[in-house]
Amino acid sequence: MESKTKEYAGIDVFRVVAAVLVAAIHISPLASYNELADMALTKIAARTAVPFFFMTTGFFLLGGKEDERRRYEHLKQFCKKTGMIYVWAILLYLPVNIYTGYFQKNSVGEIVRDLLINGTFYHLWYLPAVMLGVAVTGWLLYTFGMKATWKCVLALYLAGLLGDSYYGILHNLPIVRSIYEIIFHVCNYTRNGLFFAPVYLLLGACIKRGRKCTVREGTIGLCISSVLLFIEAFWLHSAELPRHDSMYIMLVPVMYFLFSLLLHVRGRRRPKCADIALAVYVIHPLVIIGMRGAAKLIHQEKLLVENSLIQFVSVTVVSMIVAAGWSYSKKWIGKRKLRS
Repeated sequence: MESKTKEYAGIDVFRVVAAVLVAAIHISPLASYNELADMALTKIAARTAVPFFFMTTGFFLLGGKEDERRRYEHLKQFCKKTGMIYVWAILLYLPVNIYTGYFQKNSVGEIVRDLLINGTFYHLWYLPAVMLGVAVTGWLLYTFGMKATWKCVLALYLAGLLGDSYYGILHNLPIVRSIYEIIFHVCNYTRNGLFFAPVYLLLGACIKRGRKCTVREGTIGLCISSVLLFIEAFWLHSAELPRHDSMYIMLVPVMYFLFSLLLHVRGRRRPKCADIALAVYVIHPLVIIGMRGAAKLIHQEKLLVENSLIQFVSVTVVSMIVAAGWSYSKKWIGKRKLRS
């Protein structure tokens, strides 16, 4: 029993690491020093963050073997909770959207599209994506079974790749390219809840249900697949094929071995990590805006904005402090309610 309570310590801690990696993607910490190093960090290594979050959801939400009614209730509760977080995040960024003229620049149809698919701010796409991904993957899994679902999600991921990192291939396929142009009228990118999320949600569920690889297998597998991922990504970028760069072929095996290794990290569970990771993810763009404003006010743009590494460290530290404060205040409020 004790081992089960300590089984997911690695997952808990990596939630925070992944949230910081998301912030790194949006800041490009090494851009002031070396473009190649920054690309390796933000366009390759940090791309493990979002799949990790999808896999964590799939692992805990879709990996069980409950009866159909309980399964439906769990999915419903997850979507309700995530939907509420999304609503609060939308409201949090509403003043920024008003200030930037978001509602004047976009039609009602475009705003609805952003609400349902793209997110109303550049990082909020993940929340509607995970809800749609859970709905699609859950329905496929519980209707058609594991094998058929794998075929479907791999086909969706392949379609997503052609609209993402492998988009340049479509220059020689005008008919297929025209289909993707229609898709991009509905969603800005294929890294969304239909094409991107399902394969990682299902991968997380499979790891929960199946045999875990050993530390040795995981380490060797992660090293080999990571090297191949970097080769794939550098080749794609040198060939100027990507339209975006969230989806790679080798990212799937990298995530399998990485997640499997994290399950071998034992220790005390850290439930606050989930709250802190969520808060860092939600607020870090707001902190970026605040830091730029503060830097301008004190005439320190060169240090706090133009120096990408200092900006990243500053934004991360402030985001972590705010996130930790929110997590502990949430716990304190909960205790106060119990006492009353």
